[in-house]
Amino acid sequence: MRMKTSQLPWCGVPVLEVENVREWLSRGIGADERYLPRAIQLFVDRAVPVGDVEEFLVRASDYLAGELASRKTRLRRISRATDLASDELEQLLTAQEHPQRWALCFTEHGGLPAVAGGRRDRGVIPCSSMRNHGVAWLGDGDRPETWLVTARKPGQGWDMDSDIGHESAHAAFAPVPLFVDPGVMEDVGVSLVDVDGPDALDPQHVVRMLYFYSELAVVAVRGEARSTNTRLPVDDPEELYQLMKLSELLFPGIGFSRARVVCARAHSYFDPNESDEIFELVAPILRLLPNLNRFVDAVRPPDLAELREAVNTSVLSSS
Repeated sequence: MRMKTSQLPWCGVPVLEVENVREWLSRGIGADERYLPRAIQLFVDRAVPVGDVEEFLVRASDYLAGELASRKTRLRRISRATDLASDELEQLLTAQEHPQRWALCFTEHGGLPAVAGGRRDRGVIPCSSMRNHGVAWLGDGDRPETWLVTARKPGQGWDMDSDIGHESAHAAFAPVPLFVDPGVMEDVGVSLVDVDGPDALDPQHVVRMLYFYSELAVVAVRGEARSTNTRLPVDDPEELYQLMKLSELLFPGIGFSRARVVCARAHSYFDPNESDEIFELVAPILRLLPNLNRFVDAVRPPDLAELREAVNTSVLSSS
């Protein structure tokens, strides 16, 4: 393992960077490395022992070998349960036009690196529910550089399932947009339930929809149950149904009508591990993501015209 002097791109803090980290993580994985994010960096605090970094890379590589094998098994289940052909699924999960750069941060005590506030041209937005995960940006234009940033929880070791399995899936095929505001996701007053139709969607509703798409795609492909009322990232069963209904109206013809029926039949309660119903719910989302990924580094959520324009005829004709 070789490390070089570097700095965190989004804040300039001096660190060490592991060279060829993607090759390290893909050792023993073989051809399945195509399911990994294309761009991976590992930044290390200078106080972290080299042996700890090497041990982490070995553990992460071993974990990803099993993780990607599991994903391939679930892809076969998705193909059998939906109208998504295996070659289409392969394309959706391995060849996105706009994957997300993945920055692993091995900080001395855990947690995301501290970033001085007050700068509009750089920073990190922590995840609303997992504060050691976030999205970083550099630049003050409409399209800054962005990274999905992952650290371990403060005072804890690396959680292979959450920090490596879940986050690698996001960076590979379901990026988390820069404009996702933790306040919108935590505000109980913001919900899709009372939205009458697509034309009534406010920017914060669009944020919720695109964030839910990203999370639902990951939990379906990984078989990742949540401790919520739906067992999915959308806690409110009524909001989950409304998400499918609004999606059907906004993006007709790609499978949300079927997803809405499945959602009603299951009473918005799903078992991502054992039941194939989750695949019918998420199939149209997987089709949408390559088109929506163009907004991943946008500083504001797209409006309805931009959303509709993003879903081009090639997506509609594939359903």
